[in-house]
Order: sequence, then structure tokens, then C-alpha cells
Amino acid sequence: MSTNHSNRDALIIGICQYDDLPMSPQLDLLAKQAEQLAKLLETQGGFKVTRLPCAVDLTLDLKKRVTLPELEQAIEKLLYPPKESPTQTALLFFAGHGLVKETRLGAEGFLATSEVDGRSVYGFSLKTLRELLRNSPIQQQVVFLESCHSGAFFTDFQADEERDYCFVTSTRAHEEALAEGLLTRALLDLLDYTKHPEGYVTNELLTRRLQAGSTKGWQRFQWQIHGQKIVLSNVAVAELLAGELNSLREQLGRKEQKVRYGTKRRA
Repeated sequence: MSTNHSNRDALIIGICQYDDLPMSPQLDLLAKQAEQLAKLLETQGGFKVTRLPCAVDLTLDLKKRVTLPELEQAIEKLLYPPKESPTQTALLFFAGHGLVKETRLGAEGFLATSEVDGRSVYGFSLKTLRELLRNSPIQQQVVFLESCHSGAFFTDFQADEERDYCFVTSTRAHEEALAEGLLTRALLDLLDYTKHPEGYVTNELLTRRLQAGSTKGWQRFQWQIHGQKIVLSNVAVAELLAGELNSLREQLGRKEQKVRYGTKRRA
């Protein structure tokens, strides 16, 4: 369990300004919840958080638009850090509208930016996001998508055997998402380590609890995890426990060697 929290980066995106798509009070509330999540990741997760759009006071700005070039640049900056400042863990959270485009090759999902119209402009392709993740040098990758049709992220999904990852979407590919943000609310609860007996939260614990508390309605969370555990909350305690576990394993190994090689047979 590798948990060096000196190079953990998160990008929190909350878009509630759209030119041609519906805007509702629930969308503003969702963006406010995204800001709460950003603070939780900073205070409990040890992440350096970038917000998009960002206000003067460094919180999410609910009144700003986010264009496709701005979203592309922010995601690429997160997933492709400078070689002299490598990132071990990258976390991407998106809250906003999601769209799906029907093509001859099937349905393709998009994260909607402020200028989309759902006819000729759709936003940031989830297929492109998968490719960026696959080619990124970052070992631990976390993605949370709170939008309609976000499950399209898993269309033709191929596991990356070389990465540790945790990918969670708020819906299946064909589903719309409730405006109040069921996944965001779940994350705010499940990532707060003070509410859980382990004292920290990993990707495995998170998805296990998502499964246990899965909504009984038509909206279904989707996820894929792989590789070593990724600590999402209370890094310090997780590091301490991991160190104690490694120490215990070393002690047991030494005792085993003494039993195997240190006891002489009697004549």
C-alpha cells in the first residue's frame, strides 16, 4: 500500500453554467457539494486540489463558464505532470451535465462543457478520457463522474494491468442522473474517515460500501478497481498501519527462519 501524500493531486470540476442546456437550482447545489468534496480531499485525503472553475477565494465559482479547451487543458495538466514533479496519485471529479451521441459505431458519452448544444457540440469525450488515463505516467488513478450517461466511460473498457485505479460513475451508460447528485452525496459520507471504524478509506473499502448502500431506484453506480489499494482518506493512519503490518511480516519471517534453520537435530 503505497501512500506518499506529498504528490497527490486532485482536479474538482463543477459546471453549472450552460448556454443551451437546462440549469436548475439542483445543479448549483451539486456544485456546492463538489466544493465540500474538494475540502474533504484537502483536509482528510492529503490532496493538492485544483478547482475548475475557480473563484478569487480559490473555491469553485458557480457563476463561471467552462469551455472545452479549458476542460481539456485542466485534465491533461492533471494526468501529465512535469517529469521533475511526478505525481503518484491523481484524482478527477466531474459534476455537471453528461451527453451521449449516437453514431454508426455505437453510443459515445461526453462530459458537457458550457458551450455544448447536444446537436453539433457535445463536450469532452469519455473515450478520449480513457485514452488519456491509459497513456498517463501516473500509477494511481481515481475518477469519479457525476453526470447523466457517465457509465458510457466503461463502454468497450479494457483493463490496464499496469495501473492501480478506481473508476466510479453515477449511472449506467443509458441512464440519466438525478440532479441532487447521489454519487457526490455518497462520496461525502463514505470518504469521511471519522465515520468508519478502520480510521481510513481505501478504494476497496469505498466500493464495498457503495455496493452495500446501492440505491434501489433505477439509477445505478458503476465501478472498476484494479491493482494495489489506493488510500483516499487519512493517509497518515493508513501509512502507519501499513508500516506496522510490514514490520509484523518481517518479524514472522525472521521467526520462521529461526525455526527452519536455527534448531539442531538431536543425535
